[in-house]
Amino acid sequence: MILYGLSYSAYSAKVRIALRLKGCAFEEVLPPDGYRSDAYRALVGTGTVPALDTGDAVLVDSNAIIEYLDETHPAPPLLPADPVARARARAAAGYHDTRVEPVIRPLFPLFMAPALDRGAFAAAAALLEERLARLEETLPTTRFIAGDRLSVGDLGYCWTLPMCQRLLAEAGVDLGMSDRIQAWQAELTHIPEVQETVNEAMAGLEAWIEEKRQASGAAQ
Repeated sequence: MILYGLSYSAYSAKVRIALRLKGCAFEEVLPPDGYRSDAYRALVGTGTVPALDTGDAVLVDSNAIIEYLDETHPAPPLLPADPVARARARAAAGYHDTRVEPVIRPLFPLFMAPALDRGAFAAAAALLEERLARLEETLPTTRFIAGDRLSVGDLGYCWTLPMCQRLLAEAGVDLGMSDRIQAWQAELTHIPEVQETVNEAMAGLEAWIEEKRQASGAAQ
């Protein structure tokens, strides 16, 4: 299978984790000429990342791809068998995609400026802290979001949490997280497939930040 993605993309990372957990052989490539290009649109009609070419079809949307992988490669399952736990996992995945990751996404264009707007980063941190506190209120007293096994509800947060911390740190802003959220994050990083993906994504993000530093310095 071919995974079209970006190393530091939150949505690419969670699909990469799922592929590794399932033991699927895949090759990850960058979208040709960038994901907004005509060349990429010819391969992936939506022009979005990630996309997975299975050999039989090209699939888009990270959650849809993960559910496809769960149906075609059942072990280990990423959707719980229990209906309540399954609903909880899907809700947490949706909360990540609509309430957590979108807070950090607008910070990326700010790196193009000659100097970082610390106020914008601090405001993002405050909103993230509030939304993580709301998430914590829904967490069960289990190891992961939907029980004692990693599920689709956890996958997005595996990389998004350290990504948020790193981006905010560049502006000298800390992300306050409760002890419970920090303990959950530690549990996630103890999983080898998660740690491998986080390391890759962090390396890609560091390279991107350095590129923006150099570009903003040259523009001054």
